[in-house]
Amino acid sequence: RAELLRQVKTPGGRADLVLGWLRAPQNPDEALQKLLNFRCQSITRFVQKLATRAHEAGLEVGLDCFSPMLARMVGQDLEALGEWVEWIKLMLYAHTFGPAGLPYELTGLANFLIDHGGMGETQAMTALSRACGIPLPSSRHLLRSIGLNPTALQMETLRGNISTPALVLAGMELVEIPGVTELYRTQVEADLQAVKEEEPEGLAISWDLRHIPLERLDWVRKIWLEMDN
Repeated sequence: RAELLRQVKTPGGRADLVLGWLRAPQNPDEALQKLLNFRCQSITRFVQKLATRAHEAGLEVGLDCFSPMLARMVGQDLEALGEWVEWIKLMLYAHTFGPAGLPYELTGLANFLIDHGGMGETQAMTALSRACGIPLPSSRHLLRSIGLNPTALQMETLRGNISTPALVLAGMELVEIPGVTELYRTQVEADLQAVKEEEPEGLAISWDLRHIPLERLDWVRKIWLEMDN
């Protein structure tokens, strides 16, 4: 607590704190990394207990997890969790402005860097892109209105595939909720093709069937079958 309070006294310290949530751990002795490790271990132990009981009852276990770039930040160690479950669905929501959606979560981090970390918008977006290891739009407006491009989504799918021993399902948003997800066909098809290139175990059509226009299920079937053939 004392180390974290010291770090947030300056804009540079606050920026480093936020970007440290996203970067690969470099110094395991840092207070922040110790805290994140503790959170991950606590969550993994809890999942282990539940999964063990489920397996004893003859059930399989699957998890709904954050996208790999955000997973450690929320205490999800995908590698450790994958040892205890059969499959993990990754919320690869590249165009969702709501909780777990990449535009929503990254915009929140960008807002903090700009408001409290002493950064301009371009600098904040560049810093986030470097910390995440994927290309991001140059502004918060573009991040919210367009989301991540197919290349970034493909890179995140690959990261998910190699991050856990469990089977990976790619969770992609196909809902239509004004102000949260507003999609169009060419974008959906490009995203599906990008994800399919990295050969996840399957696709989790997300997240509420009542809000998915039926024609989008045809788009999925068309892309998935065409690429298999």
